[in-house]
Amino acid sequence: MRTLALVDFRAANDSNIVQEHERILAGESIGAVFKESGWTIDKISSHYCQTQLDFNSLPELLRMEIELPATLATRRYTFRVRKGAVTIDYANITEIYHPDYLQAADLTSANLVDC
Repeated sequence: MRTLALVDFRAANDSNIVQEHERILAGESIGAVFKESGWTIDKISSHYCQTQLDFNSLPELLRMEIELPATLATRRYTFRVRKGAVTIDYANITEIYHPDYLQAADLTSANLVDC
């Protein structure tokens, strides 16, 4: 696994996206579902950081097959969708990256903070 995405669905009950949300919960890709449904997607970054993580923090990290603890590049953003006059902040997403895939320096030239 090269990216672990933690998703907090903020607008899961919005009547404008019921069908899309059901497809996503069934395992389809968030981006693909909204694109196929004609939505424009914006990823509004809140910050880039590096996070010290271990197995106790997130057991899912074992699937990355890296030695833990490790400091991993992390990006947090709001997943916003737009169609016509409707704009919905659908989810807050935190992506944690495998160090062979992406490191903190690769995310941005802006100052990184500790998460």
